[in-house]
Amino acid sequence: MKKLFVLLVTLILCTSTIVGCSTPSNQTGSTTSSQSTTSASGWVSQMNPGFYQGLELDTVWGTSSSDVFTVGTYGTIIHYNGKSWSKMTSGTTDDLFGIWGSSPSDVYACGTNGIILHYDGKTWSQMASNSAAIFTYIWGSSSSDIFAVATLGAIQHYDGKTWSSMTISIPVNWFLSVWGTSSSDVFAMGGRRHNMALLEITAEAAASLA
Repeated sequence: MKKLFVLLVTLILCTSTIVGCSTPSNQTGSTTSSQSTTSASGWVSQMNPGFYQGLELDTVWGTSSSDVFTVGTYGTIIHYNGKSWSKMTSGTTDDLFGIWGSSPSDVYACGTNGIILHYDGKTWSQMASNSAAIFTYIWGSSSSDIFAVATLGAIQHYDGKTWSSMTISIPVNWFLSVWGTSSSDVFAMGGRRHNMALLEITAEAAASLA
């Protein structure tokens, strides 16, 4: 039996859409070497400021230390191969906020205007999300069990073939994150004014995803 829990938290201020401060860089496909300057905390700068001028990066995910993706404003997707960062061609100018994959050749990114992209190891292509919401985060237990959460209380589920909307039993203003330990133990975090709740998916809804 699949269980999806929705955690609603009271938030005084929530900004889910990140806006760049200036015109985005046109260095699509360009690379930059990792910087060697190490701070007192042990963190190392990876990109020089000119590489991402005008861009804001939102989420990072990877399969290994030589296969890392980060996404951001203006459809930005940057990949790290263990030595250098390279901008990838995403095919969109929509802001991207979430990225997750099941393998190096099965990666998903999501963002504004209902955009969900898929990477097959060679190129990024747009999927039919059947939604116009702003997707803020994406996570899955496998390539046929993926959840994308969004503003306006939207959750889309991918079964390996199509994306479909899930029904939420109470009003939610926004979702900010989704994560789970397995296909039957998934949590979505969001909020609405002056309320906190923990919900479990109905038996009927869980059965429909099985």
